[in-house]
Amino acid sequence: TWSGTGVTGSSFDPSTAGTGTHTIQYDITGLCGDTDMIDIVVATSYDATITSTSVVCLGAGNVTLAAADNGGTWTGNGITNGATGEFDPTVAGIGTHTVTYTITGSCGDTDTEDIIVDEAEDTSMEPAGPFCRQEAIQQLMAATPGGVWTADCGSCIDASTGQFDPNIAGPGTWTITYTISGNCPSSTDMAIAVSDCAGIEDVSDVNFEVYPNPTAGNFSIVTDAENWNASIMDISGKLVYSTKSENGSSQIDIRNQVETGTYFIQFTDLATDQMRIIKLVVQ
Repeated sequence: TWSGTGVTGSSFDPSTAGTGTHTIQYDITGLCGDTDMIDIVVATSYDATITSTSVVCLGAGNVTLAAADNGGTWTGNGITNGATGEFDPTVAGIGTHTVTYTITGSCGDTDTEDIIVDEAEDTSMEPAGPFCRQEAIQQLMAATPGGVWTADCGSCIDASTGQFDPNIAGPGTWTITYTISGNCPSSTDMAIAVSDCAGIEDVSDVNFEVYPNPTAGNFSIVTDAENWNASIMDISGKLVYSTKSENGSSQIDIRNQVETGTYFIQFTDLATDQMRIIKLVVQ
């Protein structure tokens, strides 16, 4: 005869017995009878359900995964500690990786989860400026298109195109921010200086080019105008060099007059009294 908690006839019902250790006894009666006992452990069923971690950003550091019940073992690409569930996205690499969490034993459980390792977009920008306030609208460029442009000079920049207006910005050093959202958002800042460039006004589109630019200080002024003068000023508007010509295009050498930096050439067509400004970078 069987006896003990959870025993009905010759059957044992764990739900009736409840969790814990239960001693079950079996008796054979009579002159030659016998008795034996056994301990049966009833354990709670474990839940290995993994807490969802759908996207992990490359370079954002390790992530400790979690599940409904502790005590199991983590396996899969990118798992660097099977006991704690530490996942290293740099080890896993970009892509989709399946991790498994297993709780062993007769009442154990297992679960799997796909983890996507994604990389933040490159939001670096091409260097720009400094600019004179009077210069035309400037097109800023970023490594990856599709982001949003903002600046601490407000409407000085177009949020979608990245066109920067030095005149709206005004004199000062302004912080330009380029941001790409998504699973792994990224943002980069860049400073652009704008100066008043006193006395400089660009009032027309005179046919006037400088080549090469940037330059070591030896460059050509290429123009259709025959009678002209050119004034070279630093970013503060100070005159550092001037020249004139009555024969159209000309070769200019200012290697001994200026240091490396950013300058502005104010070109005046003396026949029409019209001017144009070009930024000159001396390296």
